This record gives sequence, structure tokens and C-alpha cells, in this order.
Amino acid sequence: MLVYMLRKAGYPAAYVFPTNNNIPALDTTVSKLLRFQAKVPSIIWARSTPPISLIAVNYPWVVTTIMAKTCICFPG
Repeated sequence: MLVYMLRKAGYPAAYVFPTNNNIPALDTTVSKLLRFQAKVPSIIWARSTPPISLIAVNYPWVVTTIMAKTCICFPG
């Protein structure tokens, strides 16, 4: 829907699909997106307080150009 609306407004827009689980996301962000508690971290940064848990995800997002700047719209 976002791509459709951006294109109707005259902005070029496209979906971007990641591959190879190359996008790390916070476990809290993944939990909010999926609406359940996700606790399967692939990376843990224990030096931070509290420790940060990252989960590798393949989640599409939208990219567009506004005023000669590339804008990445990650759903959330």
C-alpha cells in the first residue's frame, strides 16, 4: 500500500527484499512486529547494559527518493 501511495504522489518507490538473513534486528523490535515474544538471538552484545539481543531477519522494506535523497521506510 505504501509503494502504491508513494507512486500515486509522484515519487519513485520499490520494495527491497533482503537475502541471507543479513539484517540484524533487536529482539524487542521483532517481538513488536510479530506480536509475540521472540527470544532466539543470533548475536548478543553482553558489554551493553542491559545486553542487546539481535535476531537475523529477512523482512522487506520500501525505498523511495524524496528531494534527491534516498529514504528507507522500514515497517514497524
